Amino acid sequence: MINLLKLIPGLAGIIPSPITIYIMLAIAAGSFAGGGWVVWKFWQASEVTAVNEARATERDAVLIGNQHERGVLDRARQREVRKNEAIEDLRRRLAGRKPCPVPVPADWLPVHPSLPGTATDPARPRPADPPLDPAAGDGPLADARDLVLTCERNRLEVYEPEADERAALRAWYSDLRARFNQ
Repeated sequence: MINLLKLIPGLAGIIPSPITIYIMLAIAAGSFAGGGWVVWKFWQASEVTAVNEARATERDAVLIGNQHERGVLDRARQREVRKNEAIEDLRRRLAGRKPCPVPVPADWLPVHPSLPGTATDPARPRPADPPLDPAAGDGPLADARDLVLTCERNRLEVYEPEADERAALRAWYSDLRARFNQ
């Protein structure tokens, strides 16, 4: 072992023995290691804090989303009841009207009119449709009452729910933006 008292002559009068120097060096090394351990613990604590903040933020986002989803579902249930009442009311009102045949554009048909007639539907016993000649101006005819009913059902079953969902998405995004852009 190296005698540290010989290396640092001024310490010979202050420190009584070389063992004391080694003890002081061990204490200094222990203090350095302890300081590193404390820094490491603070670093771990900051990671835990960041993870907890991220979880809280995620939980808030989920709660905001759930709140808007519940609103959409509640409005959908209410809209379903109103839709059924409106469709039944429209059916009653249209039942009292005379049939009114209107031509249907070929683009609206699921099968092109130049194909042979369709088979009869078992739910509606009627003869098969004759083949149509679009060049001669022949076209399928539909009852205007059915068209009005179909348009109203599209409005109530497709347009209104989609518009409500778009509005809910906008509100959800606005709530998220307000929560996270503080």
